[in-house]
Amino acid sequence: MKKLLLLLLGFVGLQLQLSAQSLTAITPNSGTVGQNQITTTITGSNIFFTSISQWGNLENVELRNGSGSISVFNYMGGNWNAFVNTQDVADVTWDIPTNAVAGVYDVCVTTLDPGMPWVYYYDTLYSAFTINPPDGYVSGSLYYDANANGIRDGGETGLSNMVVQLTGPSNYTVYTNTNGDFSFGVANGSYTLTAGSPGRQYHFTSPSTIPVTVSNNNTSGLDIGAIDPLYAMSPRVGFRGQANINATVNAYDNIFTTSGNPWGNISYGYLTRVGGGASLYLTNTVFNVLSQNQVQLVFNIPSGQAMGDYRLYIVISGGQHYLDSVFTVVDAPSYLSGSIYFDANNNGAFDVGEPPISGQRVFASPDSAYSFSNNAGLFSIGAVLGTHDVSWQSTNGLFYLSSSPATYTFTNTGNQTGLDFGLRSTAADYTTAISFNPGIARCSWSVVNYVTITNRSNVVSQGTLQVIKSANQTYTGGFSPGTAVISGDTLTWAFSNLQPMGSQTFTYGVVQPFSGTVTTRVRVNVTDSGGTPMFSDATSMSQTVTCSYDPNDKAVIPAGVDSVEHYTLFSDTLDYKIRFQNTGTDTAFVVIIRDTIDAGLDLTTLELVASSHPVELSIDSNRAAVFTFNNILLPDSNVDEPGSNGFVRYRIKSVQGLPEKTRVENTAFIYFDLNAPVETNTVWNSMVSVIPTAIEVPVVPNDRAVFFPNPMHDRAFLLFRNEGAEQVMLKVIDIHGREVIQQMTTGDRFELQRGKLAAGVYSYVIMWSSSDRSYSGRIVMD
Repeated sequence: MKKLLLLLLGFVGLQLQLSAQSLTAITPNSGTVGQNQITTTITGSNIFFTSISQWGNLENVELRNGSGSISVFNYMGGNWNAFVNTQDVADVTWDIPTNAVAGVYDVCVTTLDPGMPWVYYYDTLYSAFTINPPDGYVSGSLYYDANANGIRDGGETGLSNMVVQLTGPSNYTVYTNTNGDFSFGVANGSYTLTAGSPGRQYHFTSPSTIPVTVSNNNTSGLDIGAIDPLYAMSPRVGFRGQANINATVNAYDNIFTTSGNPWGNISYGYLTRVGGGASLYLTNTVFNVLSQNQVQLVFNIPSGQAMGDYRLYIVISGGQHYLDSVFTVVDAPSYLSGSIYFDANNNGAFDVGEPPISGQRVFASPDSAYSFSNNAGLFSIGAVLGTHDVSWQSTNGLFYLSSSPATYTFTNTGNQTGLDFGLRSTAADYTTAISFNPGIARCSWSVVNYVTITNRSNVVSQGTLQVIKSANQTYTGGFSPGTAVISGDTLTWAFSNLQPMGSQTFTYGVVQPFSGTVTTRVRVNVTDSGGTPMFSDATSMSQTVTCSYDPNDKAVIPAGVDSVEHYTLFSDTLDYKIRFQNTGTDTAFVVIIRDTIDAGLDLTTLELVASSHPVELSIDSNRAAVFTFNNILLPDSNVDEPGSNGFVRYRIKSVQGLPEKTRVENTAFIYFDLNAPVETNTVWNSMVSVIPTAIEVPVVPNDRAVFFPNPMHDRAFLLFRNEGAEQVMLKVIDIHGREVIQQMTTGDRFELQRGKLAAGVYSYVIMWSSSDRSYSGRIVMD
């Protein structure tokens, strides 16, 4: 039987055209309560339409009888398990619920007209599918086998939410309840029972694969024991501030792979404090797989890490493995501490009132430990008792040491304090640096922009700061300080008494345009106390407005010449910015960013430039720069969207003597409290002595677009002709028909960042707003 629903009347021609549509069969036409992964073929006449999505024009499939309905396929519900083969045949893979009522059901199919999506067709095949009751029941339990003897002893608890599967003539899946018990009905036949875990992994102490035969009978007592797959870590103790802890971890099973990268199949890990507290996050680069059941990890413990017992998690491609109460953080045997200060009177000694200098690196040997001064200029390094050398290390050439000694050498029997270093600026008087940190360039979005000026000289400065917004932006207020003066696109603040090494941050709000490019120019004019101009500097930044974005991303300036290679001069300083946003459902108390510095970059030149909130910087033995925002109290985006954002900026130079076209790349990992890390996009630069003048760019024909490189890895470009500067929209669609990227431009190209998109084939379409032009094609992400 067929029904046609028209939300708009008058489509008589359409109704006549499709009058031959009918539903004829479903194969197979029966199943058992609880059966999984049934692939049924639905056939008819002129029912379906093949399109860019695998399910074509199919909207809904369900079984109905007097007892209720069972969903087989539902597009709106995100259940995209259908594949339209032809206009007459579609395959749907689905599960029969364990609580389904046995009986005969009608098969009901809903499709839409691809030309007029407001027109739906409803077809029913009556009494077409039978759900049979089980022929027998299979039951048992999964439990934590604390003594690993393969037998469930008194007091050993059940494991909940473990997955149990039966494979054979039909397939069935159930999950254990809160007591670790499972039970499910099945049809007659010979099966294989398999136990596993959907997340946390276990080592099974009794067979986890069991043959089962059901012949109108029940099978019970299938109890399976399991324990944690990791069983030893050595050493088991480390102290706060300790660097280069070299530990090994053993596993019962062969869970690690030894091919490819040193870390094999390990994605990341972390040490979580039992009872709560900040975790120690371990990127995959800290691991070195020694064998299939042993791994080495080298890591640092921050000086402020909470003491106590920690649980080790190692996340690999097969799931999450952990070892309970495996590592203990204790207080350091001693601390080596001091301060970094601006030596205002150049007397080589700290005097009351002299300002601190943050972000300065101090190195201790033979500990090979780094520490960076915090916002108060203080540093602290955990150390064993004995002989040490502690020295300040210049990272950017902006300072010189005015105090002595240059290196403290001592043998400590306890805490060692007073390791102070006085610095003076190498810059000319009144030199002032500008740091412009704009909000996200999202279409029609209201954002807050930040401008920070820093007095890099040895004298007090004053003057004005000017911001000239893009003409297609609108000021929304939010001026801080509130003394700003607006004249057209120009915003002006006056500042005074900016102390040496002191900073002042200015904020303002703008509304972004719907599309195009926004360019902001910032200028600082510095005078002496009498008003005589002494210094000026300016910077500008352009952003492409897009309607889709990733709030957790990474960018580098300069981006480099050439859209594929990003050619950058060896003499350039790379300025990295990492943005983050709390898109969760609660306040984030701690945010940690781990960014492993490429071997082609010189760690001794790393300089912390700016951050949205107070941050502590450390560098571990695996070249990972760790930015820790303690007690950041970052609200979630649902409560305070502007306040849910943050950023950190640093700059660094390349290593001298690199070969031409050396590629340096970076990817950051952002951790919000105890959640799994958010991986940013990867940015890269190809370092050269001279920018190539002849860069090969594909020729764009008049009648199509060009996508390159294809396949793409991290970034690619879509080129097309747009002589009239029309507004053009890009949509990228995955194999499930979901829109994963949308961008707008009035230019002649789109830049695509892969972000977290999985490998596979994607389709794209670009459409012109004021004409009927459109191009489409396919993208392969490797």
